Amino acid sequence: MKRNRLWILAVALLCAPRIAMAEVPVWVAKIVRHVPRTGDQLAEAHRRSKDGCLHVRIGEPMQIDHFAGETQYDLVVRRGPSKEHRKLDFRYSRLGIFSHGTLLQPNDEAALPAVSRERIIKHVNGGYTSIQLRVQRDVRSGKTYLYYKPLAAVGSFARPGTQEFQALVEDSVHDVRGIGLFVPPEKDLRRLDEADLRTWVGISKDMVPDGDDTKQKPYYDLLFVRTRIDGDQIELHTFVTHDFRRELCYLQPYGEPSSREECGIVGHVFFTAYTAAKQSPSAEATRSSDVNARACLAGPIIFS
Repeated sequence: MKRNRLWILAVALLCAPRIAMAEVPVWVAKIVRHVPRTGDQLAEAHRRSKDGCLHVRIGEPMQIDHFAGETQYDLVVRRGPSKEHRKLDFRYSRLGIFSHGTLLQPNDEAALPAVSRERIIKHVNGGYTSIQLRVQRDVRSGKTYLYYKPLAAVGSFARPGTQEFQALVEDSVHDVRGIGLFVPPEKDLRRLDEADLRTWVGISKDMVPDGDDTKQKPYYDLLFVRTRIDGDQIELHTFVTHDFRRELCYLQPYGEPSSREECGIVGHVFFTAYTAAKQSPSAEATRSSDVNARACLAGPIIFS
C-alpha cells in the first residue's frame, strides 16, 4: 500500500518536464504548475527562489501548534491604475517537516585543525537544523493554506528551544528553498479552493565532490510535503528524493530529535574551506546522506 501511494505521488508531481509559474491568487504567494526534473531545471528553479527560506529567531518556540501565531499581509487585489490593497489577517501553526543532522567520517575528523578539532566535533555532533512549514488560516474566511516559503530553526540535542545561527549553518539552510505550492496544469486557477493548495514543493542544494575532494559541484534534491487538515489537527507528510534522485523516500513523522540518530536526514559532511586563521570552517560539502524513512521507492526512469 505504501509503495502504491509513493508511485501515485511520483507520477502526479513529476510527469511534466518543464517549469511554469502561474498568476497567483491574492492569498498565496507562488504556485507551481510543473515540477522541475533535470539538473538544469532544478538549478534554475533554485536560483529563482533565492529568498525562499526564512529563519526562526533565537528564543522562539521550536514549533507553534494549534494556530497560536498571528500575522497580517498587505496584498494587491486589483492591478493597474486603480491598484487596490487589502489587509488579510492569518493565524498560523509552524511545524517541522524534517530535521537535519551532520556527521564527520573518521578520516574527515582526522583532517580537522588540531587546535580547534574538539570544538568543531562538539558543534557538529551537538545540534541539528529543523526545516519547517507554516500552515495559515484566514481569520475572515476560516480557510487554511500552506505558506510557500519554508522556515529553518537551529536546535540543540542538549538544550530546549531555538538556538543561534552560525554562519556556516545559515549558508546551508539558505540553500533549502520553497518553489511553490503544486497545482496540476489541468486545474483551473479561477476555481481553486483551500484543498487545492496542500502540496508544497521545495529544492535543496548541496555541494558534493567532483571527482575528488579538491573540487565540488552543486547537487539538487526535491522535497515534497502533502498536508492533511481536519479542524486544528494537521498532518504533514514529507517526501524527499535521495541517492542522486534515484529514490523517492517517505520520511518518518517529524519529532524534535534528542540525538543525531533521530534526525530525518543525516549528512556526511567534510569541510572545504576555513577562516583566515584556519581554525573555523567556512564552507562544507556532503559525501552522502542517510534518511530515516518509512519507505523508499526506486525510480530511475521518473528522476532521469
